Amino acid sequence: MTRRTAAVLTALALVLAACGSRTDGGDAAPAGEEPTEAGSGSAAGATDVGVTDDAITIGVIADLTGVVPGLFKAAPDAVEAYAAMVNEAGGIHGRELVVEVYDTGTNDNGNRLAYEEACGQVFASVGSESAFDTGGYEAVAACGFPHLAGFTTDDEVDKLPFVFPRTSAEYANVGAARWLAEQFPEEVQNAAIFHGNIPVTTRSADQLIEARESVGWRFIHRQPAGTLESNYTPLALDVKNRGVQALTWVFDVNNIVRLQKSLREQGVSLTVMDVTTQGYSQDYLEAVGPAGEGSYVPLGHVLLEEADDNPALAEYIEWLEKTVPDAEPTSNGLQAWVRAAMFFEAATAVGPELTRDALVEELGSMTDFDAGGLIPPIDVGDPVPKQGCFVMAQVRDGAYERVFPEEGFHCSPDDIYKYGT
Repeated sequence: MTRRTAAVLTALALVLAACGSRTDGGDAAPAGEEPTEAGSGSAAGATDVGVTDDAITIGVIADLTGVVPGLFKAAPDAVEAYAAMVNEAGGIHGRELVVEVYDTGTNDNGNRLAYEEACGQVFASVGSESAFDTGGYEAVAACGFPHLAGFTTDDEVDKLPFVFPRTSAEYANVGAARWLAEQFPEEVQNAAIFHGNIPVTTRSADQLIEARESVGWRFIHRQPAGTLESNYTPLALDVKNRGVQALTWVFDVNNIVRLQKSLREQGVSLTVMDVTTQGYSQDYLEAVGPAGEGSYVPLGHVLLEEADDNPALAEYIEWLEKTVPDAEPTSNGLQAWVRAAMFFEAATAVGPELTRDALVEELGSMTDFDAGGLIPPIDVGDPVPKQGCFVMAQVRDGAYERVFPEEGFHCSPDDIYKYGT
């Protein structure tokens, strides 16, 4: 499942619930270490929008109010935490990093208005997260400021030349699917997929099937369902009667939980249950209970449970606690933190004469960026991935546990699949 699909599913699930029914950086400090003071006193005055002699103002555009209050509040919380860490270390070339937060109201028009307002006030968008990118596309395109989104939900936004990291919807990472096929070669020959019956999830299910069949999966059953489906008993019995042995979803977490609970009630035990990134949250663990035991969770970032082994992750958790004491570390928050680290590294490398054009150029040249090991290394400016990377977790005794690899990420150039090939 792509990150954009996951974002849409998270938003959709919560909206429905609310209605009654998740380059090298030059002189930059290595990510994972607290930033050192970057040229204190070397600022060069007002060099661009949002840049003065003593401050750089960045913006976080996020779904914060509306039908789902606090939907992506983790994003501004994380960026503000990162800014606090940077400022304690002296800022960026003597300039304080200031964060302005813009609320979309969790709708298309609000997204557009937020970007229109931010464009004339902030230097760049950093860590922004909204499920309504389509509404703001024209505003983002007209503005042209550096846009380091935590995620995007619209392919057209991704194509804009100042949106980073560069990505392409033509490719899929099949590393986790290949690993499951290698561990359970017989089971994945009898696979099923459940997905929402809306266009975005139907398209994503088409792509998931195509990509997984390239690494040995065979789907014998495909079941679309309404997002508000509540009676999963007949669907669970259908899974049992068809002899399904491996199951995955392109669905929101609520529907994943409903099916897993129904399967358990009907005495159906599956060896392979890939709950995707939708199944990585404390809310999922609490909701699914024993029915989630053994579920596999492929991730594109470190496990939040591994702070003792990852200094960069420990920094995120430490500074989040300092700045927003009631906030919990989340995948979305971590993604926004990673974008803030990307911005810091690029802005530091540009130097005191900071401009939007110079930052875009620097971001386009960054290679092997990994935010101190929080994510696998990426070439920020290249939309074509060099390798597919993942870490596989599993639900064991009501908690997440790393099962592969022993540390870091498993990466291989063979794990990138181009659709249509």
